[in-house]
Amino acid sequence: MKDYEARIKKLKGTGGGLQSLLGAAGDVQTLQADIRKDLKLLNEAKTAFTKDFSNYRQQVDTLTSAPLEDIKRLAEKYSLTTSGLGNLSQLIFGERLCRWMGTVAKWYDKIRPYLDKLPEGGDEADEPVEQEPIRGKGTNIRFAETPPMPDFLIRRLKVSAELSAGTFSGKAENITLDQNILGSPTTFAFLGKNMPHIDALSLNGTANYINPAQPKTDAKMTLKGLGLANLDLVRNDSFPLTVKHAIGDLNVDFSTVDGVLDAAVKGDFSTVQFVSDTGKKQTGIAGAMASAISGIDRFSLNANVAGAINAYTVDVSSDIDKVLKSAVGNLVKNESTKFKATLKEEINARLKGPMEKANVSLTDLDAIEAELTKRLDLGDDLLKGLKLPF
Repeated sequence: MKDYEARIKKLKGTGGGLQSLLGAAGDVQTLQADIRKDLKLLNEAKTAFTKDFSNYRQQVDTLTSAPLEDIKRLAEKYSLTTSGLGNLSQLIFGERLCRWMGTVAKWYDKIRPYLDKLPEGGDEADEPVEQEPIRGKGTNIRFAETPPMPDFLIRRLKVSAELSAGTFSGKAENITLDQNILGSPTTFAFLGKNMPHIDALSLNGTANYINPAQPKTDAKMTLKGLGLANLDLVRNDSFPLTVKHAIGDLNVDFSTVDGVLDAAVKGDFSTVQFVSDTGKKQTGIAGAMASAISGIDRFSLNANVAGAINAYTVDVSSDIDKVLKSAVGNLVKNESTKFKATLKEEINARLKGPMEKANVSLTDLDAIEAELTKRLDLGDDLLKGLKLPF
């Protein structure tokens, strides 16, 4: 720019006649062309610089907002949120239900050797096998029957007993391991009354092995006036929970198809008393839950069990969820806020150095952009001043 200013000053100092003016006009045109050429280069440089500068500024802005996204992601992953309190019933009742299912699995393993004696599936299992006569060897021969009958069959069984444990009665029909021959399933129905901790019990169902390849069973059990006393639900040291007392009704629907279990449990209990003695190991959330659950005097329960006998899933829901979620919700929000604040402080401390360098770079680049703009403005002013006569 100083070179151009010197050339302009020299032209303005030109005096004389027409010949001097014509020579100056030629010099002015040459000077204008040179200035326009340099201004074009400056414009191109400024355009490219502005584009790169904009991209860099965007990267710095992303660097500024990235920690906020990381804080949100880490908080959602590692902190307890109110949405995570949606099914505390699974925590409270799931362990006890799994233990009961473990007992069922043990009994299933005990009766399994008898179930394994059932005939194998296939068309041949439906017909008696024709045998070669070997009476000469002194062997009993079974002749074909019309209709065919099982080797062992209890057509009807009735029981009735009065014991110290209660009064029981019931019946069962078609008890046999050869249902494929009989063509009828085993059915049963039992009643119990005046039992300790149970006012009344009913159990009925069907065991269908007519097609040995696809065995099916179903049963329904109803318990009226079921009393619970000192029943431990959770055995965790940080939140042990026991039902000291409760009375209610329980319904269980149970079915299996080809070894796959499907069970539904529904219960309603009143005069409930929960006890949770966490002692010195009590946490803030555990304390809030213990305080809230101690005030519950009734609850309903729904549970579903599905899968193989030895590989099942348990889903539990209860109206207790609402009470507990309300009780610990504010505490969880406060803990989550503290966790996010700690994360933000730690991440910002680690990013402080890189962010300061990035901001310094932005300041330097701002100065360069301002200098390019200044030179373009000076060039435009020089062009405007190159008019004859001076």
